[in-house]
Amino acid sequence: TSFAEPRSVAHKTGHRHPTVHIWIVRKIDMEIYILLQKRSHNKAQHPDCFDVSSAGHVSAGDEYRTSALRELSEELGLYAEPKQLEFIGMRKSDYSDNDVHDNELSAVYIYRQPIETEKLK
Repeated sequence: TSFAEPRSVAHKTGHRHPTVHIWIVRKIDMEIYILLQKRSHNKAQHPDCFDVSSAGHVSAGDEYRTSALRELSEELGLYAEPKQLEFIGMRKSDYSDNDVHDNELSAVYIYRQPIETEKLK
């Protein structure tokens, strides 16, 4: 059975909910780099910490890949094609922090296309 509820409710109740994680992997001069995003100082959970390249919740009615593409554009200003996201698996995560009980099932993707970091937002 599936149902939709606001993210705030899912985080309060601990209901499992879908999310996406996109790791941006770059090869430069024969070395592999992973682009990390620094969380805002204003975030309630883990402010100022480094995190996955791009991540977010799957909106009601959306599919994982559609949500991954949306998160890349919203968070980084990066417009990817669906075929450019390499699905590498699902990840379960369950943690509590103060009043948040986050129980996620995340689709994990790798994005390997060349990017210019100075153009990311």
